[in-house]
Amino acid sequence: MGSVMYKTSGIKTIYDLPSKKKLPILVALPDALRSSKSRNDTLELAKHSEEFRLDSGGRQRFLATQGHHSKYKHCTSESDKPIVSGNTLNLHISHFKEAIDLFKPAWVVGLDAPIRPSKNPREQEKRFKESLDINFKWAAETIALRDKYFPQTKVVLPLQCQCVENLRYYWQLIKNLNCNGVALPMRCFKNDGLLIDFLMAIYDLGICDAHLLGSCRFGAICISAYLANNNFFNTISMDSGTWRLSADKGKLVVPYDLREVHIDDKKTLQERTRKLPTSWQKKITNVLIHAGGRKEHKALREFNYNSIDSTIKDIEKHSASPFEMQEFLLNRSTRIDDIINITKMLELIPMKVSTLN
Repeated sequence: MGSVMYKTSGIKTIYDLPSKKKLPILVALPDALRSSKSRNDTLELAKHSEEFRLDSGGRQRFLATQGHHSKYKHCTSESDKPIVSGNTLNLHISHFKEAIDLFKPAWVVGLDAPIRPSKNPREQEKRFKESLDINFKWAAETIALRDKYFPQTKVVLPLQCQCVENLRYYWQLIKNLNCNGVALPMRCFKNDGLLIDFLMAIYDLGICDAHLLGSCRFGAICISAYLANNNFFNTISMDSGTWRLSADKGKLVVPYDLREVHIDDKKTLQERTRKLPTSWQKKITNVLIHAGGRKEHKALREFNYNSIDSTIKDIEKHSASPFEMQEFLLNRSTRIDDIINITKMLELIPMKVSTLN
């Protein structure tokens, strides 16, 4: 049986950790290297992590190129300049080498140039072709860097594709690079049906390990749990900073639901938590006691992290079949329509009769 793994992102210092136990942590390259303080903080995080992972900073680059980043307004790629200079983000393979050498991550996401999602097939094709050369170049450079200096480090290559045809074309270019898996930018796969099609295409190509970048979406978790439980993949991992972002806005992430509810919205909170087991009801009561106090964000962060992590683990335990998953979730979650729709999609996936290659 494969496994689903949740990696914690959105952590900048050990004081941000949402649990006393060691966690698998993912840190973005710009956050790790932007200053001497961030380097020291990231070193401490690496020491306190169960498994340290390094992301290449694709999300930050994407937001900057779209004019949506609060700090970075320009992007460059030059070896003789720092990774951050004023409002310019400068991602280069040399910075990747510096970070791997310094933090010694077990696993890295290769350097890439993200594309903007589109529902228009022609626009998808256009953006795929525009980014193809640089993404192949950076994928090859990341693997070459690993092979020469860091053979013990696993490299997962991002797939900047939005349709199965582009995926197959790009995989033909990179399949001989000997990567350790692939990563999907989840901003392009918010539709559950499309995500299933893409993951099944990845499976058909013989790829055994996948990572979902920046998401702990309910549908993605259910799909991942079913595919891993039924041995379509060795591992499907995902990362998100939702636990922290929600908490810092005064929002609670509801277990087995994963929708965010502001702690002041008592009516919605009561409705969405009414099916939860008593143990979770008590935890919510305890969190609400701290509402408005100095420990509010800390308490919410810890609760939200545990809510997401426990939901993933519990769904995985009950995902041998779509029916089992549906019965488990309907007893705990008020997302009835979502649960039924997702399990209907899972029922259309052909049963796997052979073991992974």
